[in-house]
Amino acid sequence: MKIKDEAVKINISIKRSMFEKIDNYADELGMNRSAFVSMCCAQYINAQEGIIKVQNMIDLMKNLNSKIELTESDKEQIKQLDSFVKLANESLKG
Repeated sequence: MKIKDEAVKINISIKRSMFEKIDNYADELGMNRSAFVSMCCAQYINAQEGIIKVQNMIDLMKNLNSKIELTESDKEQIKQLDSFVKLANESLKG
């Protein structure tokens, strides 16, 4: 049985400049304000969850390295993934 994910009204306070940016972007995308804010929140949450999954993969690879000898290519991939996670976290902080 699928549960309906119904909309819930919320009341938030934001700076006027942000409010105007939200309205402008929503208008450009042909969306109403609520749909735009909901989409932005979903994208942010999905990005955070993606970063967590990549970090978990890095941790698994590092744990594997303690059990078997990884190739230089594997070690380089771990470094690249670490860099990606750091960059992604910085960009999401704004």
